[in-house]
Amino acid sequence: MPPISWAFPLWDVVSDPEAVRSLGGRSAKGLLQFCDLVNDLQERSREVALRN
Repeated sequence: MPPISWAFPLWDVVSDPEAVRSLGGRSAKGLLQFCDLVNDLQERSREVALRN
């Protein structure tokens, strides 16, 4: 029987604040700030795309 493999996209894990807090340890704060930055940039790019 082949081993069971659980594959999750990294972004699904790091963009979930609860997962980051429980798994991120001392790096959680920086990782959450990075995710906030990426989410903000994604939102801004959507807004620009809608204007054009």
